[in-house]
Amino acid sequence: MSWEFPTTDLRSSGFIPTQIASVKSRRLAPDGCVKGSIDYGTIDLQDPRNNTAGHAADSLVLDAWNGSEVTRSENHPDWKSHKSGSWQGDLGGEFFNQKQYVVESIPQYGFSSEVIQEGRYKTYCNYSGPVLPEAPGVHGFPSYFNSSNTTLDAWGSKAIAACKPTNSVADASVFLGELMREGVRDLFHPRSLERMRDVTREARKVPAETYLQYQFGWKPVAQDAAAIAAAVLDRHVYMTQFERDSGKLVRRRFAFKPVVSEQTDQVGTDVAVYLRPSHAVLYSDALPKGRVYRTRTSLTSRWFSGGFTYYTPKDYGLRSDITRSVQMCKKVFGLSFTPDVVWNLAPWSWAADWFTNIGDVLSNISDAAIYGLVLKYGYMMEHTMRSDKYVFAGPNGLRNSSILPIPITLVSETKVRRKATPFGFGLTWNGFNPFQLSIAAALGLSRS
Repeated sequence: MSWEFPTTDLRSSGFIPTQIASVKSRRLAPDGCVKGSIDYGTIDLQDPRNNTAGHAADSLVLDAWNGSEVTRSENHPDWKSHKSGSWQGDLGGEFFNQKQYVVESIPQYGFSSEVIQEGRYKTYCNYSGPVLPEAPGVHGFPSYFNSSNTTLDAWGSKAIAACKPTNSVADASVFLGELMREGVRDLFHPRSLERMRDVTREARKVPAETYLQYQFGWKPVAQDAAAIAAAVLDRHVYMTQFERDSGKLVRRRFAFKPVVSEQTDQVGTDVAVYLRPSHAVLYSDALPKGRVYRTRTSLTSRWFSGGFTYYTPKDYGLRSDITRSVQMCKKVFGLSFTPDVVWNLAPWSWAADWFTNIGDVLSNISDAAIYGLVLKYGYMMEHTMRSDKYVFAGPNGLRNSSILPIPITLVSETKVRRKATPFGFGLTWNGFNPFQLSIAAALGLSRS
């Protein structure tokens, strides 16, 4: 078993001032019936003196299905005294958990079989115990999978960029910049309008160039224009709320769309169900046998939770009025010439953002500079789970054809919690410049 928690030195990164990272592990054995028994014998229908009887009991060999759980976390004694709904500082920390387990509780079955030979000898067997699609040792747990710290930091930056309270209502800077770059005359040319109308009618039949022009040209322009119009109408509402939240703790949560994949494969052919213990009377080589299918499901869930704070002037000096006006233009209309605007105006920057998070990082840096935006706490969480479900289908290979095993599901899952610094993910306190440290100190933020 392996994990990544974390690659940086926690104490030097400001993650652990006095907390001690602890490691706990435990064994997770399958639940339910794991021991079976048989009562068997032979009855001489002509001479009872020849009767025989026996009993046997055995347990499943579950080495391959004996799961485990390992947890690495930090001790935070102050958490026990915290009060719900009140801010007492960031009392949380990083967390890592991996475990493997069997989902189902194994039921106990009971059935009998008998065979009469030579017209006088009846051999019987009464079974009580588990019935499985295959022996436990045939298939083990699926492998773990989870993101690296670097990847989680990138997801955290993306989440901050999406939900931070200083996000603009509209994006007039990019809107105007794209109009200047593309040219209003070309954009509204009758021939361009005709092509865009064709795209909206039958997107599959138009040339790829025209379709891309619609998706990344006309469509964003129309959306930006609508957003700007709405911002103009409701600008007072946005600014009142924006000023009211200044200096306060603004909580935000952002969840990414879960990623799910599923694939079914046949992993067993011409197999009979598995019994423990077993007896020859229960099975018959002459009977048809079935198949075993495995459905592998992989799930990745990521979400962010954090508390932001920022500053906007409330006094009425000339300098404050100018600063407030600049912030209003940025907040309501997105009017600014910041690094993220320059990036968004760069040709094909949208394509680069599909593979990197440059735009998100620049957006976060810009808001930190304009509004003094910082995190009082921030965590990026990830939950990954891979499950293998084994299902038996077809004839069971037993004389008693009514017995079918329940599906067995083996799960490997990982839970990770990644902590942010006041200025985002992937940074360390030792890397902050004096200006960043002064802002953190003024807001009462520290490594603890």
